[in-house]
Amino acid sequence: MGGCASSPEVEATEQDPEYTEKHPATNMDDMQDLKFDIGLAEDQAVEAGPERLTFIASVLRARQNHHEDANIMEEVCVKLQGHNKKLKSFVATADAEAIYEAMNGGFLGLGCNHNKLIAAVCTRTKSQLSTTAKRYRAKYDKDIREEVKGETGGNYGRMMYYALGSRTEYVIDMIDKACEGWGTAEMILIELFITCEQQWLQAGKQAWEGRHDKSLIDYVTAELGSSYSGLCRLLMLLLKGDRAPEFEPANEALAHEQCEQLRGEVDKGMFSSRNEDLWIDIIGTNSIMQNMKLAEVFENKYSQSLRKGMADKMPKKLGWCLSALLMPRQDFIAMRIESAMKGWFTDAGTLCRLLGGLDDRLMAGLLDAYERKYGLPLASALNNEIGGNFAKAAIGWLRVLQDPAGGVEAVTEAAASDFSGDAPKLAVMCDFLLLEHESLMRCAAALDVETLAEATKGITTDDSAFIKTITCRSKRHLGRISYMYREANDKSLSELISANCSDWYAYLAKFLVLQPSQSDALLLDIALEGNIGENDKCALIEFLCARHPRRVRATKKAWEKKNDQSLVDRLSDELNGDLKTIALTMLKGKRMTDDDDAPADAELAKAQAAEIHDDMGKAIEILCSNSNKQNAAINHAYEMEYDMSLGRAIGEEYNGDVKAALTAMLLSPAEWYASRLKASFKGFGTSDRTVCRIIGAHDKDEIKEIAKAYDEKYGRRLKNDIQQECSGDYRRLAVAMCRRRPRCPFAQDEEDDDDGFEERDEVPPPSSPIYGAKIVLWKQKLEAAEAAGKQRRTAYYRRLLTMYPPLPQGHKILEAYCEALVAEFQKGEEGMVAAWLSSQADEVFEEAGTTKEFFDDWNNTSEDCLRKKLITVGELKHSWGITGRKKVLPTPEPEEYETPYEKPSEAAPPPPPPPNPYQVYQPPVNPMMEMMQAQAQMTAGLMQVQTNMMSTVMTQQQTIMQQTTFMRQPAGFGGGGVQKMAATVPFGVYGGQEMNVQTQYGMMRVTVPPGYGPGSTFYFNVPVPSPFTNFLSPLSMR
Repeated sequence: MGGCASSPEVEATEQDPEYTEKHPATNMDDMQDLKFDIGLAEDQAVEAGPERLTFIASVLRARQNHHEDANIMEEVCVKLQGHNKKLKSFVATADAEAIYEAMNGGFLGLGCNHNKLIAAVCTRTKSQLSTTAKRYRAKYDKDIREEVKGETGGNYGRMMYYALGSRTEYVIDMIDKACEGWGTAEMILIELFITCEQQWLQAGKQAWEGRHDKSLIDYVTAELGSSYSGLCRLLMLLLKGDRAPEFEPANEALAHEQCEQLRGEVDKGMFSSRNEDLWIDIIGTNSIMQNMKLAEVFENKYSQSLRKGMADKMPKKLGWCLSALLMPRQDFIAMRIESAMKGWFTDAGTLCRLLGGLDDRLMAGLLDAYERKYGLPLASALNNEIGGNFAKAAIGWLRVLQDPAGGVEAVTEAAASDFSGDAPKLAVMCDFLLLEHESLMRCAAALDVETLAEATKGITTDDSAFIKTITCRSKRHLGRISYMYREANDKSLSELISANCSDWYAYLAKFLVLQPSQSDALLLDIALEGNIGENDKCALIEFLCARHPRRVRATKKAWEKKNDQSLVDRLSDELNGDLKTIALTMLKGKRMTDDDDAPADAELAKAQAAEIHDDMGKAIEILCSNSNKQNAAINHAYEMEYDMSLGRAIGEEYNGDVKAALTAMLLSPAEWYASRLKASFKGFGTSDRTVCRIIGAHDKDEIKEIAKAYDEKYGRRLKNDIQQECSGDYRRLAVAMCRRRPRCPFAQDEEDDDDGFEERDEVPPPSSPIYGAKIVLWKQKLEAAEAAGKQRRTAYYRRLLTMYPPLPQGHKILEAYCEALVAEFQKGEEGMVAAWLSSQADEVFEEAGTTKEFFDDWNNTSEDCLRKKLITVGELKHSWGITGRKKVLPTPEPEEYETPYEKPSEAAPPPPPPPNPYQVYQPPVNPMMEMMQAQAQMTAGLMQVQTNMMSTVMTQQQTIMQQTTFMRQPAGFGGGGVQKMAATVPFGVYGGQEMNVQTQYGMMRVTVPPGYGPGSTFYFNVPVPSPFTNFLSPLSMR
C-alpha cells in the first residue's frame, strides 16, 4: 500500500459534487443558470457534509419553499444582507493586507508581486475597492492609490490608479488631467462629461471645489476660452443638469418637431450664419432616449444621418460632443476604445482613462456593445494591442464587468423594508444577494490562489503561508480554490502539493484539500489497494461506522464512478464473516440519523436492549440500523437492566474488527475518532496514517468536535499530543487544523458602536425590591442587542442573566436545579429540567422569596446558554455557590509554557458581572504577596553579597543567564523550589484556557482550572531560583 503520492489522484474539478463552477455569465439567462448552479452546489455540499446545514443552503431552501411569503422573504434578505456585509468587510481587509504584502513582500521589502496586486485590485468592483481603500488607510495610515502608483509605472500604473479611485475621485482626476500644463485636452473633458451620470458630475464638482477652493465652472470656462464657447456652453448644460431625466421615455411627436428645426440648420449654405445654440439647446437638453429617437426620425425622414448633417455646420469638437450625445454611453465608450487601438500606434492613455474609470454598475453593457459593433470580444482586441501587466490588469477589470453579480449593488444595498409586503420583489432581491455572495466568495478564493502560488514560488516553500491558507478555509472553499488554481495555473492542488511537500506532510495536505467524498474515495483507494490489512480494516470501520449515511452514499457513488466497478462487489470479495455483513449493511446508507432534535425512543431502546441480551447475534442488525443517539439509549437501558455495559457484553461475544465496528456504533463519531487518535499515539511510534486520514478527511468544525471529545475523554488536549508525537511541517499542519478557527478580521462599520460598549450594571441581591426590575431590564437589553446584531452586548447580558439567579447563593433549590441540568445536558436525559420544574410546588419558590413563574422565565436564558454551549454546568455551579464533590481528572504534565495550578481550599466568592474588556483587570491583594516580596528582598541582598566576589563582566553575564534560564523553566530549579501566587480570571477566559500572569520574576503562562470563570480566583505554583545558582554554576564549570 503506497503513500498518497503514489495513489490515484482525486482532485476537485468543475464536475465534482461538492463544488461546481461556471464561467461568468453575460446575460440574464446565464445569470439564472449560475443561480441554479449555486443552489445545486450548496445542496451537494450539504449532502457531503450533512452534519450541519450551511447558511446559504438554508437561504436557498427558504427561497424555494417560501418565495410567496413576504415576511419570510424579507427576513431572509435582511439576514443575507448582514452575512454579505460581513463578507465584504472581510474581503476588504484581506485585500488591503494582500495589496500591502504584494508591494512589500520581496527581498528586504523590495519589489512587487504584480500578480497578487492585480488579483486584489482588478477583480473587484468600484464599491468593493472603496471599502478596501478605507481599510488600508485604517490599517497602515497610507493612501492606497499613492502607494500603488509608487510601486507600478507606465500605463499599467495609471490604470491601477484610476481603478482604485472612487467616482468622485475619477471626476477630479480627469479635470486636473485635462487642464494641467499648457493648453486644455478637450477630448478628456468630453469623455468625462459624456460618460458620467448627472449625480457623478455634481458630486465631483463639489469635491473638486472643496479641494481647490475655486469654482469649477469658472475654471473650465477660463481653460476652454472664447474659441470653444459653444463647447463650453454644452458642457455647462451637462454639468448643471439643465436637461431631461437620464432615461425618460422618448416623445416621438417632439422628435419630429425637433427634426424639422434641425433640418433647417442642415440645409443652410456655406455663407449662412450658423445657429449653434439651437443644436446645443435641443441635443444638450434631451434625454438619451429622446436623442436616439431624434437621430432615428431624422435618418428615416431625410435618408441622412444627423451626425453627418451637423459635421460641417459647427466646430469639430462641439460637433463631436453633440454626436456622442446621440448614442448610448456604452456605444460611445466602445467607439473611443476602438479608435484608440486603430492605426500604427495604440493610444494607451485613452485606454487607461476609459478602462480605469469604468463603473461596474453602469458600464456592464460595454462588452456587449463592443462585440456587437466590431464583431470581436473586447478582451481579445486588447490582447492583440497591449501586453504585460497592463493587459493582465485590463482583462481582469473586464471580467468584473462580465460578472452578473458585479453590478447588483444598487439592489443588494437597498433596505429590504423598502419592499416590505412585496414578495416577488423580495424574491428578486434574494436572488441578487445570492449572486453577490457567490461573487464575494470568488474574490476571496482568487486571493488564496495567489497566496498559494506565491508561497510555492522559488527554491523553497513558504510553509507558514501555505499551512495558514489551507487550514483556515473550509473544504467547500478549498474546492473553489482548487478549481480556480487549476484555471489560473493549469495544475491541480494535489500536483502543487506533490511538487512542494513530502512524506506525511504531503500525505495530510492532499487529504485536506479534497472534498469530503473525494477524500473518502481516496481512503478507499488506499485501503483496497492489494489485500486488505489490519490497518486498512480500521480505516474501513472509521468510514462505514462513523460517517453520516448520506456521506457514505455520496462516497460510494464517487468511488464507483471513478473506478467503473461496484463497491459492494469489491468489499464482498475482500471481506468475510460478520465484518462483511456489517460493511455491506452500512454501505447501503440507510441507517437512522440524528438530524432532528427528537429524543431517543426510550421504550424502543429498552426492548432492543432485551432483544440483544437474549440473542447477541441480533446486535449487528439492531446497531447497524439505529442512529448514534438511539444506540446510546440502548447502552444506557442495557446498563440499567443488566448491570453491565453493552460494550462489555459485545466484547464477550465478538473480538477483533467486529468488536471494534460494533463499539464504534455505540459512540458518537467525535468520541470514536478521539479514541482512534488516542490509540494511534500508544506504543512505540505513532500511526501517522491514522492521524492523517482522520484529520485530513474532516472539516475544521468537525475536528473541533473531535478535539473537544478527546479533551473530555482523556483530560489532554489533542493538539498537545500531536505536538508531542509528530514532527516537522507535518506536525505544524496537523496542529493548525486542531486549533480553533481564527476569527475573521471583520472590521466594524462606523455606525456600529458595539466596540465602544463599556456599560456595567450593578447587581442587587435577590431580596432587593429592584432585582425583578433589573432582570426585566436585562432581558429587554438582551433582546435589543440580539436584534441589532451586537455580539458583545448580547454576550454580556446573556451571561449577566445566567450568572445571577433569583435565589441566594448555595440555596437548595439551586442545588436541585443543578442536578437537573447535569442530568439533561451531561447525561443526555432530555426534558429533565422541565420535569423537575413541574414537580416543584409554587410554595417552595415563594418561601425562597421568588415565584415559580419568575424562576421559569429566568431558567430559559440558562438553558439557552447551555444548549448553545456558551457556558458549562461547572461554571454555573461555581457562580451559584454550589459546592460538591467533583470528578478529579488526571492533571497533564506541564509543558514549556505551563505551570501546575492549585484550587483554593474554600469556594471562591461569586464573580462580579463581566468587566469592561478594555479595562485592565488587577488581581486582588493577597497576604502571601507580601511574604513573597520580603523573601525576594532577602534573596536579592544575599545575591548581591555573593556576586561582589566576582568580576563585573562575569556578574553581567550570569545575570543575563539567570533571566534567560528562569523564564524557560516550568518549575523550581537549583534548589529554589516553588511559591504560591493568586490570580484572578479576566473577562473572556474560562476553565481549561490559558492566560498570562505577571509575577515578580516576569510574565508566566498558566492554565485556568476547569469550572472557573471570569472573576474567579485560584492559586498556582511559581518556580523560584536558588540564590546560590548564579555563582556556583561557574565554579562547577572550572
